Amino acid sequence: MALTKAQKDKIDAMIGQNKKSMDIVQELVAAHGADVRDVMEYLKENKTLQGMLKTITHRTKDLAAAGDAGTREKYAKEVEQLSKKAIKILQTKAKE
Repeated sequence: MALTKAQKDKIDAMIGQNKKSMDIVQELVAAHGADVRDVMEYLKENKTLQGMLKTITHRTKDLAAAGDAGTREKYAKEVEQLSKKAIKILQTKAKE
């Protein structure tokens, strides 16, 4: 059974509170009737997206500090690729 909007919102809120994955799974299963597999899958997708966004942030800072044109171009391409992947993930999640 897929996660409901309320369950996803609860997971997002708990992630925002820096809760551990196992704490989130236990809370959702015990108090909100979610399936363990669904919660774990949602957390996996969310971590992938969070990782991409963190890398984009770091590369943007590297880009701003880069001295030569070659390095700036390299970081700019990486930021662009990661941004496109993150947008695709968000668009896919929005369709669900």
